[in-house]
Amino acid sequence: PCARAVSYIKTDFFDRLTVLPEDSYYMFGGFTKLKYADLTGADCSKVNRANCMFYNCTSLEKVVLTGTDFSSATTISDMFYGCRSLKEVVDLTVTSPNLEYLDGLFNDCFLLPRIDNLKLNTAKVKNFAKMFYDCYSLYSVDLSHISTENATSLVRMFDFCYSLRDIDLSGFNTQNVRGMVSMFGNCHSLVSLDLSSFDTSNVISMEDMFSCCFSLENVDLSSFDTANCTDFSHMFSSCYSLRDVDLSSFTISDTAQTNYMLYGWSLRKVTLGDGISSLSENVSSDYAPYGWVNENDPNTVVSTAGTKLALNNSGVNTYIKNPCKGKMDDISITINKDGTLGMRVRVTLPDTMTEEEKSSACIVFSYQNHGRYETIPLKSDGNGGYYADYPIYAKEMISQMLMGLKIGNAYVDQACCSVRQYADKILADPVTYANEQDLIKSMLIYGGAAQRHFNYFANDYHEPTADCGIEYSKTVINSANNFTAPADLAELGYYGSSIVLGSGVVHRHFFELTSGDIADYTFIADGKSVAPTESGTPSLYYIDAKKNGAAMKLYDPSTITVYKTSEPDKTMSFDYSVMDYVRLAQNDSNITGTTAFDVIKTLSWMADEAKAYFENK
Repeated sequence: PCARAVSYIKTDFFDRLTVLPEDSYYMFGGFTKLKYADLTGADCSKVNRANCMFYNCTSLEKVVLTGTDFSSATTISDMFYGCRSLKEVVDLTVTSPNLEYLDGLFNDCFLLPRIDNLKLNTAKVKNFAKMFYDCYSLYSVDLSHISTENATSLVRMFDFCYSLRDIDLSGFNTQNVRGMVSMFGNCHSLVSLDLSSFDTSNVISMEDMFSCCFSLENVDLSSFDTANCTDFSHMFSSCYSLRDVDLSSFTISDTAQTNYMLYGWSLRKVTLGDGISSLSENVSSDYAPYGWVNENDPNTVVSTAGTKLALNNSGVNTYIKNPCKGKMDDISITINKDGTLGMRVRVTLPDTMTEEEKSSACIVFSYQNHGRYETIPLKSDGNGGYYADYPIYAKEMISQMLMGLKIGNAYVDQACCSVRQYADKILADPVTYANEQDLIKSMLIYGGAAQRHFNYFANDYHEPTADCGIEYSKTVINSANNFTAPADLAELGYYGSSIVLGSGVVHRHFFELTSGDIADYTFIADGKSVAPTESGTPSLYYIDAKKNGAAMKLYDPSTITVYKTSEPDKTMSFDYSVMDYVRLAQNDSNITGTTAFDVIKTLSWMADEAKAYFENK
């Protein structure tokens, strides 16, 4: 118990006379206070079992293994399992020719961002299951030194690697692999995969192999031999960005499991070969009422099974969703001058549609797993195209938005995307989007701060509120911070300010009525008469200014004027901007150090970036 309270194992803890035991199983297991371990100088050559060596060292941030070699190890399974704070592993070397087990090696290492110095002799390793399972932050891993010639299981190898964007598997030998279940499952950030070197002739299950790869747009399956595979269930389920799947190399028997193999919201094109004589699949619920057509004969519907992709196939054919009633072309994010932060969907409507059909066209926006939805009519862009915009709460940038193009009472196309997902694409292309880099970074960090402040998770369900957000604590008013409290009216005084977050920012002003009736007063914000709202606190009322204030306009002050209707010559009047509020809040001891402060600070950053971006356009 005393040893498990150790915080640091420093370099001089070991020297050349230190020899780790043959059985080092669970050697530091459960050292929940251990933050740093430097084993430089230790002799690891006699270690046979190193499995679970750092098991559940939940505070461990860095491990240095420079100069060590587990040259006799047979297992390193779960070596770092549960090291949820681990950010760096330096020089892990296992040259042992007898290494057989490394499954779960980095399982549950939530914060580990990259792995690029593995030197492992894996010639005899059969099981690579869960090697990087639950590595949420892992965005880069170098596997060029990994041999998989005897591998039989790659099950869940990268499952739940949310941040993994690129991975080179060209050196993988998969000739003996039998299980690829959920190998890339829940890799939300993967955009492209080249698996053209894979030999899958012995694989018996590909269930969930790419399930929930939300960002996956391209996957090369040209080398796939699936003659022995019996389960394709959910293989591409919820691959919301995958619009084109080439299965021409696949063999799928009539008895194989294909439940929800292609289930998603974006699939528009599928290529089948001689090995698939029929395919019946729930592509997505309540969609595709106009069926599917052969690409070479777009006027003949070959599948009219309502919501299903039901095809009888002979030879190599490419089938596309019938585009006769329009299609979505592009999804992007918007930080508009009108104040909204949100998503934009661009649509093409064919000339063959009637004007009545075009006028009925709309996009239905809804959140994945939410009951909340909103229908937005299409607008013309003036160049023959159409679009629809939908505002997004700051905290909901991570949420998957389902979008359906609806003509009359029928859905004809669909897609799914999140603000975060699209923003990641911009950040991944700094050449094309050179001018947008800083703005997008500030927007995402602001969204993350809002998410933490509201304790919001992607699958949270909530009813929309009138203001699309929640108030913060009110600031103290003083002349030292560029704002002087206005002179009170006899029975009505200015009480303070707050902001409300939604797709934009609302500046809220509070007034305290000591006596009389609030209906006796006139409130004007930016030249418009507004009605005060009861705040829930007795005698306290508020009005809102700068509704959906654009980030670039947060420096622009609102002019607030209040007077007793019967005495219009006696007024309370002041100018106050959202950024005035931000400056006040950053000096308010009641806010400093809170999650609200993080939101305010990052909002200020985004406001500066947006202002500069739009001024330079």
